[in-house]
Amino acid sequence: MVFRNMLSESLGYHAQWKQRKHLHAKNKEKLRKVMEENRESYSRIDSDTREMLEVIANVKIPEKFKVTEEWEARYDMCKAFEDMRLEGIEIGIKQGEARLAELTAHLLQKGSTEELSRALADIEYREELYRQMSNEDVVGV
Repeated sequence: MVFRNMLSESLGYHAQWKQRKHLHAKNKEKLRKVMEENRESYSRIDSDTREMLEVIANVKIPEKFKVTEEWEARYDMCKAFEDMRLEGIEIGIKQGEARLAELTAHLLQKGSTEELSRALADIEYREELYRQMSNEDVVGV
């Protein structure tokens, strides 16, 4: 019964996600709540459930989340999802740093230290400069 509920929740969540083409904070919170309420089940899924989730969620669940219980392979999905979330945050931080470094180099190359100073202090202005820089790349200016 627990597996049926997990499958139903997973399929319902996946269908919602596919239909909208992106995750909303509300849906992420719903998934987090479902996982927390069923922590025992999600922290020890069997190999078949792992394979099903890999297909449904279009993710790869690495072997490092494998836990052997009574000679049976189980996977800790709570740990796997948390690690994937943290990895996504880390990737986002690195991309943001690279983007800011590119903008900084671009402005310094132009000798625009005042623009750089303003961009570092004003997020909206920085976003506008990112758009301008992106347009310059597309146009080839």
